[in-house]
Amino acid sequence: MKKIIFILSLIIWLGMTPLVSNSQTEGKKPKELYAENIQNSLEVFNGGEYIEFPSYFEGHSFFQTKAFLYADIVYNGLIYSEIPLLYDLVSHKLVTFNPIHAAKVSIQTNRVSQFTFYSDLGNFSFVRGDLISKDAAYSEKFLEEIIDGDVSLYCLHEKRIKKRVEDLDRTMTFEKSENYLIKHNNELFPLKGKNSIFKILPIDKKRAKESLKLKGVKYKVDPKIYFSDVVLTFNNTQL
Repeated sequence: MKKIIFILSLIIWLGMTPLVSNSQTEGKKPKELYAENIQNSLEVFNGGEYIEFPSYFEGHSFFQTKAFLYADIVYNGLIYSEIPLLYDLVSHKLVTFNPIHAAKVSIQTNRVSQFTFYSDLGNFSFVRGDLISKDAAYSEKFLEEIIDGDVSLYCLHEKRIKKRVEDLDRTMTFEKSENYLIKHNNELFPLKGKNSIFKILPIDKKRAKESLKLKGVKYKVDPKIYFSDVVLTFNNTQL
């Protein structure tokens, strides 16, 4: 099974990583070429083995999907492109796949300043919390950066382990939460409820709500679009 995984990952990596020139690769086997290529990004793959949650848990702990997504990450100030990546929303660990050892490994998150996922649902950029706020509650977590402007909008994605009891059966599941925050005047504010943003930003609440109504934007349907619209409206008035 490990051999199959290695071959598949080798094909993927060779497809996404530029190889060295023909004169240098002549006579070398694919596995040797692969080992050389991974050396170029070795520091990204040098974390410890990632310990997964038991298989009897329902669901998964990751952002969006348990399948690897390609991502660009900034590690020690350098950009590494098309890295297979998962973001564990329980432990807030970044996970990649080390094909040489056929194992999932944790990336040293304190060396990652930001990363961007590329998925069928769009692109999702994350920034390490301590680069946004001095609040220790966010220091070891990554916040999705939705809007970067005079006022910036973020979302803290998290999952918690929840025990569900039905009759005599106990099931462990993952409960997802999304908490929105805005950064205004260099301070990060959590948004609690649809009216909280109007208590922070000096914006005409009545006109903003009329605009939201005309666009058919409702907080209960999609708070991300709701807060995004208000923040964009505010930022546009500052131009």
